[in-house]
Amino acid sequence: MRSALRLGGLAALATLGAGGLHLARPGALQGALQAQAAAPVIAARDPAWSPDGARIAVSLLDQIWTMQPDGRDPAPVAGWPRNTPPAVERDPAWAADGRRIAFAADLGSGFDLYVAAPGGGAPQRLTMAPGDERDPSWTPDGRIVYAQRTRNQWGLMVINVDGSQPGVPPPVHIFLDTPADEQHPAVSPDGARVAYASSQQDESGGGEHDPWE
Repeated sequence: MRSALRLGGLAALATLGAGGLHLARPGALQGALQAQAAAPVIAARDPAWSPDGARIAVSLLDQIWTMQPDGRDPAPVAGWPRNTPPAVERDPAWAADGRRIAFAADLGSGFDLYVAAPGGGAPQRLTMAPGDERDPSWTPDGRIVYAQRTRNQWGLMVINVDGSQPGVPPPVHIFLDTPADEQHPAVSPDGARVAYASSQQDESGGGEHDPWE
C-alpha cells in the first residue's frame, strides 16, 4: 500500500463566469477580471492545456474538442466508426509529447478510457472492465493513472498504453486500493508523485474527498 500525505489549498486554473468557461491565471486578480470580460466558450467543461500551451482540449456538449486558447480553430478529437452509439466524452488529458489525448467515453454501458490523436481519428479503446473508468492522467513515460469504479467504490489503476499488441487493451495494474474512494489522479510533471482526491480520514478527522498525494 502506498503512503499518502494530505495537501493544502489548490490554485484555480479556470473560472466559471456568466455563460461558460473563462481562462484565468492562478491567483491573479487582474487576469481573472480580464477573463470575466472575455467571450466565454458555452457549455464547456474539463479544460486541459496541451504541453506546448498552443491548444486547449475541452468536453463541449458531450464531445472532446481542441481549440486555440481564444476559442478559434475548434476541432473534434474522436472520429467514431459508423454505427457507433452516441458517446458521452469527458476528462481529456494530453500525453507529455502532445501527440495523443486520452479521455473517458460512455457508449451506453459505462465509461471506458480511449486515446486518439489531437487532430482526429478513430479512438483506440484502452479499458474494458465493468463499471466506470475516469480521470486519466499521463506519466512522462506514456503510462496512464486513472480512477476505476467497481462495486460502488473508486480506486486508482495504471496502464501502459504502449504495452500491448495492436488491438489488444493493455494490462491493468492496481496503483492504489484502500477502503476509501480515490479519484481525480494528477501525475506530477516528473512522474514521481500522484495527487488525488480521497474520502479517507486523516488524524484530524478530515478527508471528505480532500486532496492527497
